[in-house]
Amino acid sequence: MLDVAGGELIIPTIILLFSVDIELAGSLSLAISIPTIIMGLVKYKNQQLLNGSNFLLFPSYY
Repeated sequence: MLDVAGGELIIPTIILLFSVDIELAGSLSLAISIPTIIMGLVKYKNQQLLNGSNFLLFPSYY
């Protein structure tokens, strides 16, 4: 994948290939990462690395 700094590659690529403005390219770059974020949260929750139903608001640190 493209890790955290993937926007450095994705945003210019979207701008050049699809001729969109930078705001839309940035939004699309964020939208691309949402499924990865959700799957990470689900996996952490399944491994009981996150506590309770409030894990999005109050993360616990060990």
